[in-house]
Parts: sequence; structure tokens; C-alpha cells
Amino acid sequence: KNIKIVVGNDCGSDFCQVNISVTMNSKPLAFLPPDTTIAVCELSEICLPAGISDINDNIVTVETSPGATYNLLAGRICFTPSQYGINTIYLKAIDACGASSADTMTVNIVPNKPPTVNAESNINKLLCSISEICFPVNITDPDNGIRAVTVTPYGRYDALSKSVCFLPGAAGNY
Repeated sequence: KNIKIVVGNDCGSDFCQVNISVTMNSKPLAFLPPDTTIAVCELSEICLPAGISDINDNIVTVETSPGATYNLLAGRICFTPSQYGINTIYLKAIDACGASSADTMTVNIVPNKPPTVNAESNINKLLCSISEICFPVNITDPDNGIRAVTVTPYGRYDALSKSVCFLPGAAGNY
């Protein structure tokens, strides 16, 4: 709407019009991922995706749980757990009008255990001709986190038969 201002005296009058556009503040948004469990080899910094959005672009304060930090450019909240177990993480955004939004998540930090591999230490094979040799290998990971199995310098791991196979080039120790 236009507001008209008129001024006058004995010599005449003048006026001007002012167009005023009013935008009402919208509260910001703070959001964290769903609750999760993370297996770690040691207690160290953990960073998770997080976000703050404000259509009015007037955020004045960001609060996090004690010991956590929020990085706006990276869109991450980071914390270093002091012990295994449940960690509650919160993120709160407050704008210049005092409107706020907060989100909370729980992160269960559990110890990750290393995998184990076992096979017979001495295997004797009599071959009539050069052919592939396979032997059983027991590989376990209590946390189901095995990314790869590598056999060096010869051979390959067969996950279906749970064995290592290789082709010897000649008689000898391998």
C-alpha cells in the first residue's frame, strides 16, 4: 500500500507517497540426521551432516550441545565422544527476531573390533601337474565391517568357498 503524506501552509501544499513493503519473519530451520549407531576403532572426532536454513537470512546465534561445533560452510556438526555409549547432539538456530528452531539426535558410539583370519599354518600338497591349490580360511568380523580381503603375493580369496586359491608356478614353498 502507498502512504500519502501531504503538507500545506498559506503558500501552497506538497505531497509525497511512500510504498512500504512489510515481510513477516519466518523462523529458521535446524535439522540433523536420524538417530544412528557408529562403530569406531578409537574415540576421535565424528562429523555428521547437519543444516541450518533461514529464508530471511537473519540468523544471529547457533547453539550446539557442549563440545560440539557446527560448520555452516561444510554443513556438518562435529563432536568428540569421551566414552562409548549414547551421545545426545543438538543444534539450535536463533534469528534476529528471537524465532528459533532446534533438532536433536542420539549417536550410539560402540567399539569396533578388528577382524580375524585363521588358516592352517603348514599345508603339504603333492601335485601330479601344476594345478590350482585351494585351502580353507576362516575370516570373521564381529562388526561386519570387512571392506576387502587381499592375498599377497600370490592368489585370491574366494568368499563363496571361504578359501584362498593360487596357482603355483613350480615345486617349492609358497
